[in-house]
Amino acid sequence: MKYSWLLYSIFFLILLVVPVTASSTVSIESGEVAAVGESTTLGLVLNQTANGLSGCNISIALDNPAIATITGVTFPAWTSLQDNSTLPAKSVWMNGADLQETLTGNLTNVDLGSITLVGVLEGTTGITLTVNALDDSNGTAIPATTLPGTFIVHGPAVIAPVADFTVNTSSGTSPLSVQFADNSSGTGPFSYEWNFGDGSPNVTTADPVHTFVTDTQATYTVTMTVSNSAGSSSIAKAITVNTTETTNPPDSITNLHNTTYQETLITWNWTDPSSDTFDQVMIYLDGIFQVNVTKGAGTFTAANLSPGTMHTLGTRTAGTTGLINDTWFNHTATTAPSEGAASFTVVLNSGWNLFSTPVLLAPGHSQFSQIFPAGDQEKIVQALGWDGSLWYAAQATDEVTPLYAFYITVKEGEVANATIVPSTSISSPPARALVTGWNLIGPAPAYEDGGFSAKPVEDSLITIEGDYRIVVSPGLHQPGWSYVQGGTTRDLLPYKGYWVFMDHPDTLAGFSTTPL
Repeated sequence: MKYSWLLYSIFFLILLVVPVTASSTVSIESGEVAAVGESTTLGLVLNQTANGLSGCNISIALDNPAIATITGVTFPAWTSLQDNSTLPAKSVWMNGADLQETLTGNLTNVDLGSITLVGVLEGTTGITLTVNALDDSNGTAIPATTLPGTFIVHGPAVIAPVADFTVNTSSGTSPLSVQFADNSSGTGPFSYEWNFGDGSPNVTTADPVHTFVTDTQATYTVTMTVSNSAGSSSIAKAITVNTTETTNPPDSITNLHNTTYQETLITWNWTDPSSDTFDQVMIYLDGIFQVNVTKGAGTFTAANLSPGTMHTLGTRTAGTTGLINDTWFNHTATTAPSEGAASFTVVLNSGWNLFSTPVLLAPGHSQFSQIFPAGDQEKIVQALGWDGSLWYAAQATDEVTPLYAFYITVKEGEVANATIVPSTSISSPPARALVTGWNLIGPAPAYEDGGFSAKPVEDSLITIEGDYRIVVSPGLHQPGWSYVQGGTTRDLLPYKGYWVFMDHPDTLAGFSTTPL
């Protein structure tokens, strides 16, 4: 019995003498930046060591490499020997040694250095640490666990629209002309669609003027739908139209058809109504009023059109009493394509697409309204360009030129076709100035073997080789990736768009020329 108590006493004394080693952990800070292109520094820390520190080798890797790039490392003051892997990169190892033996004894919160991250794409990535070596003052390995970090790249918030509009009058006598004005809230730019409730074609301008015509009192429900990338919103308001006339308006025309198939003009013929009060036909081309055609003429020619384009003739009849038939009678026809002109079709799928032309376009084929036929224009919700600092809404008359790209969104379930018709005139290869920061570009490879082919990013950007840092390909119906110089090569595809981050202004040159 005496011996048992003696053994317990000895065991208790041993527990008092032998220290309990606390767990060592290597961790990295979490961080965030407010926008793509911004950078921040994240520190690495060893929480404790019982017998100093002679050196360490730590690997740091991004779980989602598309989100950010490691551009630099900083070593702590105690390291007299320093080394790291090549930067910029998606992972890096840091090797530091304390040859002066400055870190001894029991230490806490030991600085192991830091890394610098730059945001490349909006999103979140984990940061994984691997301890390759961690030795105390005696050269003995310190067993340690790791705590990962998180890096977040924020994007600008887009507020969904709340539709609203005002009118200069909500009632009156036919014909009643009403000025509509957008009063919606949210983040622009917006796209618009107005339905006036009277059977007329929908309008996509922000502040349209519309004339309501009726021979009886009527109330029209006007609906405006406004959209941006965050959603859409609609609002409806009533317009009441009165009339003092009792005479009926004339009937609509009949047998409306085109009689030509030429490159730059379309002629339509029709049969006038037999109504006694019929006086003239009101002519609209693609929704825009053109002229009043007097009774008996029965024809209209639209000239100065572009080859291979679609156009809609809209008609309403007007009477000698001033009454207008509110029923539209329309017909759509297409001009003939240019003889011998080469052309390429680009398909834009449902949702967001990036679009560009690799070559100078022919006159009459270079504007958005000429590249996309009328039927395909109706499938496009909006087109956005980037001027180097701000977004802007592309207009139907805007020119599309090589080395520039646009974001275009197509209605859900639809496909829009763009027709690329190169110029037949002699032209030099294109060039454009790029600004410091982010630029939205479209490739302009040379025409070879009957088309335009993909070209490696470093070859495509050879003229700005020393001034760009990052290239990003958004995954919008094209391969999504990010590229830094020296990394795995990527291809720039014709007709697509890419982001290029410039450290300094420079001039980007393309390779295409005309005629093909």
